[in-house]
Amino acid sequence: MRNDDAPLIGLMSGTSMDAVDAVLVRFEAGRPRTLARHALPLPAELR
Repeated sequence: MRNDDAPLIGLMSGTSMDAVDAVLVRFEAGRPRTLARHALPLPAELR
């Protein structure tokens, strides 16, 4: 099932491993539109 209007979630942690970043986007006319974003810092013992 394909839904071109479905929101998408992207997750990332950079090489520094200081946080996990998340973004919620929806593509409109082929371009991403950010709906929400959040960064969750990681505790030092997990870095």
